[in-house]
Amino acid sequence: MTRLLLIRHGAAANHGLIASTRTCRGLSPLGHNQARALAQRLATEQRNLRTTTVYTTTVPRARQTGEHLAHVLGVPLRAELPGPNYGTAEGRYLAEVLARRDVPPALEPETPLAEGAEPWTRLSSRVSHELAIITDRHPGETVAVVCHRQNIVAATQSFLGAPPTVEHVSIELGPTSITDWQQRLVRGTRTSSTSRYRWVLLRCNDLNHLNEVDGASAG
Repeated sequence: MTRLLLIRHGAAANHGLIASTRTCRGLSPLGHNQARALAQRLATEQRNLRTTTVYTTTVPRARQTGEHLAHVLGVPLRAELPGPNYGTAEGRYLAEVLARRDVPPALEPETPLAEGAEPWTRLSSRVSHELAIITDRHPGETVAVVCHRQNIVAATQSFLGAPPTVEHVSIELGPTSITDWQQRLVRGTRTSSTSRYRWVLLRCNDLNHLNEVDGASAG
């Protein structure tokens, strides 16, 4: 069954700033080291995983992380997923943007972070749709998707059938962490057009590849 390795990008050069495709300066030196360590980790698992494709968002820090993976694994890179839409908040410090709000974004999932930004509810729907397309496009394959923390949280909500909000619960996700989901046939059903599948979480926020990387928890 299809397996999705949802990977958060490595540490960014513009840490602390709200940055998407337009303003992101890519990975920091630490971020590149994290991505290299991740690539070597996945290479050692390739006999079992058999990853066929690496998808990334168009944001430089995600794309550069994916480039390390695709190069080491020898698989195609598809940097075609849209990055987060932060509206007028892009390029500003997160602390500054949050200070201007009366209510934290986590408590208002239908309210954008700033003018022109994508609210959490819309992001959640978009991410679910994108992953459904990837799953349909790669039946029975293992695919790495290098993206952002919010993408992985939204995907987890979707797979669990949880409402699109982070008001009550969220997930800790470090740079280059692996969150591993596999689509499996529900036990007791038969392989047919009416078969039922569900997503099974195999690992979450797996950072074991960073044990030897100095300062790996940053970013």
